[in-house]
Amino acid sequence: MIDATLIADKMISIAYACVMAEKKNPLGPSGVSVAQNIRHLREGANLTYAELGRKLESMGRPIPTLGLRKIESFERRVDADDLVALALALDVTPATLLMPKSKDWQMGSVQLTDTVASTPQRAWEWLTADYPLQRDNTSPEPTRTTLEFRMRARPEGAELMSKLGFSPEGRERRTRSASPTKPAEWVGPDGHDGDD
Repeated sequence: MIDATLIADKMISIAYACVMAEKKNPLGPSGVSVAQNIRHLREGANLTYAELGRKLESMGRPIPTLGLRKIESFERRVDADDLVALALALDVTPATLLMPKSKDWQMGSVQLTDTVASTPQRAWEWLTADYPLQRDNTSPEPTRTTLEFRMRARPEGAELMSKLGFSPEGRERRTRSASPTKPAEWVGPDGHDGDD
């Protein structure tokens, strides 16, 4: 049985190669990932180009319907401001739009640039500033190199708030265990998690 997803991915790759062969500065693998993710998320949310365009316009970053079509067909680049607005409009993070697709999260390979590839898991950990892309150990405990990377990669104040025990929502964090495999509990100043 032929996998329709594989056929669609091959057709997209062929279309991309044809469009890019004519350009002096073609999209790289990350630009292709962004375009594919936008299409996938827009279709998954049942949004037309016009609906997505209206959402973007309401955010002060209008991209006309034709511009959105050109993004999805690899004919228009997405700049940093477009990336943030599209992520907001599609209710994801910019990292989600940048993340290449892969069927095998642990052992697969994703292309980040023309010369840099990684496993999808490592690529995601790098995009979310959890670990450097290239690292020697696989221990869940962060090394000095990892901690230094986090200090550079995360916004100023994010690391401090985490060390002080606050979540991004402003709740205090109380850990149940020193084990890295058990998640922390988020609780408010009154001792409740805010969900009741």
